[in-house]
Amino acid sequence: MYTRFKNSILNPKMISQYTNSKLKTFGYFIFLLIIYTLPSTLYVCFTGGIDNSYFVEMTNAYSKTETTLFVADYKLYSLLDNEKHYVNTEFCGMYFLPHIEDASSDNIKAEISLMNTSTKQYELVFTRNNIVGVYSINNVRVFVNLATYEEIGIMNAKLSLDDRVVVGNQFSGILYGVYNKYKTVITICSIPTILINGAVSLLLMLLIPTLILYLFNRPLKVKYGKIYHMGIYAFTIFVFANVITLFISSQLLLILCQLISFFYLSTALRQYFITTNGGFKDEL
Repeated sequence: MYTRFKNSILNPKMISQYTNSKLKTFGYFIFLLIIYTLPSTLYVCFTGGIDNSYFVEMTNAYSKTETTLFVADYKLYSLLDNEKHYVNTEFCGMYFLPHIEDASSDNIKAEISLMNTSTKQYELVFTRNNIVGVYSINNVRVFVNLATYEEIGIMNAKLSLDDRVVVGNQFSGILYGVYNKYKTVITICSIPTILINGAVSLLLMLLIPTLILYLFNRPLKVKYGKIYHMGIYAFTIFVFANVITLFISSQLLLILCQLISFFYLSTALRQYFITTNGGFKDEL
């Protein structure tokens, strides 16, 4: 693996020798995939998979809503009878239903349907005793009991609008309480998605340069699969440049490394044709 990596960076002509073993090439692709997705993986590990701006947006949206809500002895109450609210944000919809004690899906579904709000993919429902998560797909809602106020350590909280700063801090504490409870789960579940998206991105990124070289070098009669194999190694330098941009944000560096990778692939292709020495007929 080390020899292949070194030659992919320093000696592109040697890449032409790495077209026969699909298993080794696949292993090298997995190595590149891990490196390629490292920035996203580190971001998820340090942030827990949810951008802090979402919490800020949700807190600000709630702070502008006139309510008489408060938490006392780990339960959500209201000073008004049957008070309910819907707060909409770009990321998530939030329902506040302090009069509902039983957080069953039927009770919540009936209540939020009466509020005539548009269905968002992610929603939170704050009931008397529980915070419920709602995931919607094709207008079908799936309900998950996320936490009680006691589980996230919210015994008392003032959520009315006497002081927006205080309210913002109190409500933010509730959101972060739910988030911290599931932070590890969110992180673990996010990593496979990152790897899958990264693999698709890498494969599609290699598609265009390898196809260009294949079409413009058809007289060489080299199979496209061979060129694609070489492309995986040739774009090593671009993959590592993607990691460098984690510390130095530079689109120019990425473009330069893409051009270098394309040049490496072209060099490897010419070397492959030369070293086959009569391989012209073998590739037919």
